[in-house]
Amino acid sequence: MLSAQGFGARTWEAADTGEITHEQAPLVVRSLLSAGVDTTVNGLAAVLYAFLRHPRQWVRLRAEPSLARTAFDEAVRWESLVQTFFRTATRDVRIGDIAIPDGQKILMFLGAANRDPERWTDPDEFDLSRNPSGHVGFGMGIHECVGQYVARLESEALLTALVSRIAFRIGGSRAPPPQQHPAVLGVHPGRRGAVAALCRPKAYRRDRRPRASKPPRRTSDGRPRVAPALGTRRADNRRVATR
Repeated sequence: MLSAQGFGARTWEAADTGEITHEQAPLVVRSLLSAGVDTTVNGLAAVLYAFLRHPRQWVRLRAEPSLARTAFDEAVRWESLVQTFFRTATRDVRIGDIAIPDGQKILMFLGAANRDPERWTDPDEFDLSRNPSGHVGFGMGIHECVGQYVARLESEALLTALVSRIAFRIGGSRAPPPQQHPAVLGVHPGRRGAVAALCRPKAYRRDRRPRASKPPRRTSDGRPRVAPALGTRRADNRRVATR
């Protein structure tokens, strides 16, 4: 059920007025729901982490709450929610001295572009005096993240509410150590030794040490319990799920 004033209801209203087709409406709603959730969650985490690393910028935001949206975009540039992304060349093109043929896969380092010293002054600094327009943290052109607008609205609302309630104490305790994205470092800190990367961080979280085998389950009379074969019927005449 869609709320009367929500994004979903307004999308269907646009379909009724002919701005988009009725076939496109459910696709747009699903895209907003899925893309908006991930973008918002990761974006809010990035901006809060940025302020923890740069508490003086939080002091400035408390003095100028109108910088909330700028803060969010600067955090997306500084942290880069998506570090890398593959694209496909649609024609032969030359970039510098490199010729890229039509159909070639290209790995783009969005995080590197967002900290390019030729584009940004002091790129490793999170700075609310910077104009972050032009970052590629949400993609660019026809590949822009559709959920970015939802993320900006929600982050602005959250930051505006927080600045009136929370003050950071500068000095005293040491700031948390900076974290590096595994796709850039090539080594995940949670694993022993070096791990060649350009992999998703989740790939390293699984403990691969051998585990002790569990004793077999037994029935009430002490016999080992054997799972029925797929597709067979149990004693209560229920069919076991088949693949």
